[in-house]
Amino acid sequence: MTGKRKPVIREYTVESSRVTDTVRLILLADYHDSDYGAEQELLVDRVAELSPDAVLMAGDMADCLRSHERVQQLTEWLASRYPCYAVSGNHELRTGEWDRLRDAFRSRGVTVLQGQTDELTVRGQRLWIGGLDDCRVGEKEWNRQLASCRKKRRSDCFSVLLSHRPHLVVEYRSSGYELICCGHAHGGQIRLPGLINGLYAPDQGLFPRYAGGVYSLERCTLVVSRGLALNALPRFGNPPELVLLRITPGNG
Repeated sequence: MTGKRKPVIREYTVESSRVTDTVRLILLADYHDSDYGAEQELLVDRVAELSPDAVLMAGDMADCLRSHERVQQLTEWLASRYPCYAVSGNHELRTGEWDRLRDAFRSRGVTVLQGQTDELTVRGQRLWIGGLDDCRVGEKEWNRQLASCRKKRRSDCFSVLLSHRPHLVVEYRSSGYELICCGHAHGGQIRLPGLINGLYAPDQGLFPRYAGGVYSLERCTLVVSRGLALNALPRFGNPPELVLLRITPGNG
């Protein structure tokens, strides 16, 4: 860990004709079992400040080189207070212990999605949430899960798809979901003035297009978290972040 600090909060608004009241969702990604103080207080206090209606976790909450103690502590706190949804990232699958981690998440009340979908009702609003394992699960299985989420999507609800890697935009455009939530890119690690999307991201290489922020994919909106990792990799001009998504009534 490179030093304890509160994550910054970034807020994005997504309009939809399928809601009549604002829904507040928090997006977490790439936590990598980082240390945010005793009982993860620097992170959970930030979450509590935002009073979310639900929490979305877009993978790499665990880390293949760490014990998973802190991520279990964090997910237990989150799931005891908010509806929580999670998908795997490449690090969960690289641990070789994803089945055990998944079951531990579920035992704490987190809904882990692997090609499944779930209806969430908050503030009288109905949201349809689908989720995919990281594509490290294999191309055939990932495509099967995506097809299942497409088939099960409800067109009368605001729809959210959780998937770890942001560069698979062709598949996301045709998914039918209004909002795609991803992580993985770590904000490009190093962000300099004039360098909008960061220096480097896995699967995208130098000067990645989808490193962190909100992007229009014509038929849907892609939101990419810059992640929460505090580790040996440099984060210059790119602090760890919590993303607050406001889903508001509108014609978006």
